[in-house]
Amino acid sequence: MSETDPRKFDWPIPEPGSPEEDALQESLQYASEGIQEDLRALPGGQAADFVELLARCFDDSPAPTESVSALERLFLHNEEAVAEFVGAALAAPAAFRRLFVMLGHSRHLGGFLVRGGWRDFMAADEAELHRPVTRAEAADAARALIASGVEPAAALRLNHHRLAARVLYREAMLRQPLEEIAREISELADAALEVALQQSYAQLEQKRKLVRAADFQLCVLAMGKHGAQELNYYSDIDLIFVYSGAGPGRMDAQAYAVKLVETLIPLLDAVTEHGNVFRVDTRLRPEGSQGRLARELEATVEYYYSFGRTWERQALIKARACAGDVALGEKLLERLQPWIYRKYLTIEEINQIKALKRRIEQRTEQRDEHYLDVKTGFGGIRDIEFVTQFLQLMNGGRIPAVRERATLPALKLLAEAGALKPAEVETLGQAYRFLRGVEHRLQVWDGAQTHTLPTAPHELRRLGRAMGYRGPAAMDPARKLVHELRLHTMKARGLMLRLFADLFEKQGSTEPELVLDPDMTAELAAPTLQRYGFADTAAAFGAIRDLARETPGQQMYAARARKYLASMMPALLEFCGDSPDPDFTLRNFERITGALGAKAILFELVAEDPRALQVFGSIAAHSDWLSDILVRRPGLVDEFIDELQTFASLDPGALRRQLAERMQYAEDVTDALFWERDVELLRIALFDLTGRTPLPETLRELCALSEVMLDAVLDVSIADAAEKETEPLQADPREHLAVIGMGKLGSGAMNYASDLDLVFAYEPTAFADPAGAQAFYARVVRRVLQLLGASNERGRLYEVDLRLRPRGGAGTLAVTLDELQRYLQSEAGFWERLAGCRARVLNPDAPAGARAQRIFDEFVYGQGADAAQTRAMRERLERESARNALKRGPGGTLDIEFLLAHLQLKHAADVPALKQPDLWEVLAVAREHGLIDPRSFDAISGAYAFLRQVVNRLQVLDGVSRHELPEGDGLEVFAKRMGYRAGGELNAADQLMEELDWHRRNARRMFDKYVQ
Repeated sequence: MSETDPRKFDWPIPEPGSPEEDALQESLQYASEGIQEDLRALPGGQAADFVELLARCFDDSPAPTESVSALERLFLHNEEAVAEFVGAALAAPAAFRRLFVMLGHSRHLGGFLVRGGWRDFMAADEAELHRPVTRAEAADAARALIASGVEPAAALRLNHHRLAARVLYREAMLRQPLEEIAREISELADAALEVALQQSYAQLEQKRKLVRAADFQLCVLAMGKHGAQELNYYSDIDLIFVYSGAGPGRMDAQAYAVKLVETLIPLLDAVTEHGNVFRVDTRLRPEGSQGRLARELEATVEYYYSFGRTWERQALIKARACAGDVALGEKLLERLQPWIYRKYLTIEEINQIKALKRRIEQRTEQRDEHYLDVKTGFGGIRDIEFVTQFLQLMNGGRIPAVRERATLPALKLLAEAGALKPAEVETLGQAYRFLRGVEHRLQVWDGAQTHTLPTAPHELRRLGRAMGYRGPAAMDPARKLVHELRLHTMKARGLMLRLFADLFEKQGSTEPELVLDPDMTAELAAPTLQRYGFADTAAAFGAIRDLARETPGQQMYAARARKYLASMMPALLEFCGDSPDPDFTLRNFERITGALGAKAILFELVAEDPRALQVFGSIAAHSDWLSDILVRRPGLVDEFIDELQTFASLDPGALRRQLAERMQYAEDVTDALFWERDVELLRIALFDLTGRTPLPETLRELCALSEVMLDAVLDVSIADAAEKETEPLQADPREHLAVIGMGKLGSGAMNYASDLDLVFAYEPTAFADPAGAQAFYARVVRRVLQLLGASNERGRLYEVDLRLRPRGGAGTLAVTLDELQRYLQSEAGFWERLAGCRARVLNPDAPAGARAQRIFDEFVYGQGADAAQTRAMRERLERESARNALKRGPGGTLDIEFLLAHLQLKHAADVPALKQPDLWEVLAVAREHGLIDPRSFDAISGAYAFLRQVVNRLQVLDGVSRHELPEGDGLEVFAKRMGYRAGGELNAADQLMEELDWHRRNARRMFDKYVQ
């Protein structure tokens, strides 16, 4: 959505030296002459003293000439009060000053003040003026006036004007916050309604003998800003009336309730010599202007549940029982909560709300007030309310905490719920306060429900002064006002558009028909599906029809599921068409949704947040393995989505605590282990597949995840083994066990399907009998293998490989540290030194772990390098492998891993930083110390990253440890998964192979260069 920049709008800012400014400077002279003429009859020097007082107050008023004009009206039409007024002013200059300033803020309230309201206002002490206006005070004061003989309508108006002047003083001169001012105005409305309702009951009884039945109740429900207690000075008050019980005598309750409301409304709304209290608008009631003025409780509930529309949900967010039988209104609102805040907001409802917002904006644009209307214009109050209410409706069904009437508190609650960022709340909150402040000063000026900035330059300057802006001509009040307005409205509008401009409303013509048209066939669907690249259109159409069928037991939601699916079908097909294999993606997406208890859950989730399609679509497009996890464990969906709310790297400590808590309450520890692993795997893979984490970080997170799982399994295994011990242990067996990770685990860079290469070594000192220690740690390792490697319908948690332990498969499951040291010193071959470069003690803080680290360091780095043996070992592995193998084949990852191991063995004595298993760090250290030149570093790091990425994409597909590329059509699809697209004379597979061959040549060239 493109819009004109408000900075390019021709704002009516007065220029320095303009006629309006000159006229303002002449006002004091004219005022002095005019007022002295009006006061000529006063004795002594009172006229001159008063003019001098006026001069001191002149610039304090936002509209000095209007303040003077108001005084002139007082002197002209109330001659008998002139001497009293001047005497009071000279006796209390501070009281006169605040009156003079108030006259410059509001012509409307100024009329009330100069007609006699000045007496109470000037007589009030500061403590009274500082005290917030309350409902109880306002209602009691109105009743007192009525009791004194003042006619009720007049009493309500006079009381309202008197207290509204105090509220304005607190806002304009005491600078009380918007929330407090709006609440006070709302309390004035509540009090007026309460008193007016009491008077209506009394009038019907006195004039028509209609005596209220004992069980009759009527509640006034405030809507909009009044309901939220954020009312403007001269807004309409939007009201709904609900009743229950019997009518008086033979009159039915319906007729009595309507008559009561018809009596009440004019008491507030009718314009008399004293004006009105508030204009009353009842069009928000059920059925609008055609509906009954008052509706019975049950009928009201039935109306909303049967016929209520989306905009009525939005309106009821702010509804509040404000007068009459409040408990009745609260009962109604409590019953309507499930209807107002549905668990999910439908696409149709989203578009209805957006359409309503757009219609409001169009009316503003038609009046050429797009930038002048602070309510419905560009970045105005409605934009902020739209964001707030939209997010409340979207989230309120699942997060009751966001069900708040008032805008500013609701924004804070939405941030706490994660729907908005704190910075977004700050932006919207500041804009809302500013715009409401402008709106207040616009409305209080003439007592009109206006939201439009004036177009006369001098009026814009007056508004700026009313907002408190003063200063040199370079920052004229009008200029300052426009500057602030631009700033806030641009921020508010930009934020609204970022949040909602692309809200899931993809339009299509034939796509929804694939779901909705009962006569649609595979043949008719084929042209549409072919546009999105489906190879087997009949199977794709079948998958779509399967998607549209709700799961057994959820048939009552079948229509909802179809509607959501139809709405999202254009986006879903577009996503599939952009994926490497549309048929594969759609099939997996259908499998995932089919496993859910109700398909509508996911479809509604996508409707609520289109990013959900990216989440589940990415998994469906790239991995049968991850799709299988979601199919087997549909309960993971909610937790998986929660994990994605904030992007953060894996925190091993937090994951350990979370897993420990889950295991504590799990009936089967393997369930807890699989659940935690699966959630994290899904998160890691999604961030990898969508490019949110770089490759080294992905490999490290996969490794960290496996370590957390292994750590938990060791705790369980040691506890189980300890329970079977008959003799007391002399020390903690965990502290005397060293766990050594080898291979990818040791290097901290696992692939998705990497084995856990492990060696277990122990000190027997925790046991009185060394044979007992051997049996104990053997039981521990067997239990570890059982928990990690036992196969079931979920597959294995991890494949475990113990073949790198001393003597391989012929050795014991766990060896003493002495045995480990003897073996490495006397029996181990050179290949084990190469493998040892990747050895990492996983518990280095334990005494046994620290000793194991020393043993490996001495073994690996104590004898120097041997290029000939390194090359011989590499050549043997290459001969035993297929030439296209990405690991062992020519130019495979082993070329780089052996190269770096050779550099470690060769230079570790001089560069101790090389004594570490992390290949990425070893490579960086080698460059830093000049062991490889910069161009070689680029070639090695580029080749290794590319090869590892290819392997990762292969393994995430089905969770199998593979290192060979597919062939034929499968290679083309895989190349697309790697991000290649056909172009020029090369298809995706050709491009992949061209780049792969280049990196493999570099890997082999670097191996030959440095291993010699």
